Amino acid sequence: MSELIRSYVKEGLKINSNKEEIDFIRLQIREELNSVMSGYMNRIIKLLVRIGIMTVSMCFFTSKLLYVLVARYKDKVDYDTLFNDSKKKAAAYLSLRDEEVEKAYRNIMNGSDENTSS
Repeated sequence: MSELIRSYVKEGLKINSNKEEIDFIRLQIREELNSVMSGYMNRIIKLLVRIGIMTVSMCFFTSKLLYVLVARYKDKVDYDTLFNDSKKKAAAYLSLRDEEVEKAYRNIMNGSDENTSS
């Protein structure tokens, strides 16, 4: 894929012609790239949808499992607060820069909220 794109760009750079020809070539390159990339983009979108479905499924599964496991303590557990805090921490985690993600993950696994607190 990279080689194909490179070849299109090189061909476009070699041409010494007027604006109309360059515009025509640009349109041709765009059409070629769209035709080549559309299949890949559709596959990526389908995979992202599947990942989203599985992520939400696991969230609901985990919530239900925890609810069942701690049902005897339900008077002591505020589920709304837990859920809202979790959403805030997830949003904060998603906004971290790449170099902060590993540290935040380690903190979460160690029970600390240092990098994901809101």
